[in-house]
Amino acid sequence: MESVTNYNEININNPSENNELKLNFVKPKINIYNHTEIFNDTDIIYYKIMILTDSVFVWIGSELVNERNNITHLNNLAMSMKTKFSPIPIVTTLLGNTLEEISEHMSSRLSTKYFKQVYVSYNINSNNPDISVFAERSLVKFLKTIL
Repeated sequence: MESVTNYNEININNPSENNELKLNFVKPKINIYNHTEIFNDTDIIYYKIMILTDSVFVWIGSELVNERNNITHLNNLAMSMKTKFSPIPIVTTLLGNTLEEISEHMSSRLSTKYFKQVYVSYNINSNNPDISVFAERSLVKFLKTIL
């Protein structure tokens, strides 16, 4: 997908003038990635990652019901960002329950690591506490390949 960004206006009132249309194509400012990991040979973890110019959006879930691999639910969303005023990132919950802190902690650690604004939505329903650690480690490993 390419966009047209810079153009010169054509003067249609004066056809004798040398009218020239100049097009410059630029790469899109957003990249979308799909990734899956298997935890303990039974649980599938799905990742949807959008890399924007100065931020990263990550959705992590345990199910994709839609046949097009679209996100089926967004139960929570946390955002964090580093500032020059504090060594600890600013973190807030934008959507969902603030008692579920996995998204907040994960976005905080990722923004510290990559110095970007990070949005995380963690949507895994599992009683196993190790799955969130595995999901974050797999995410960081995958982010190293694309960032």
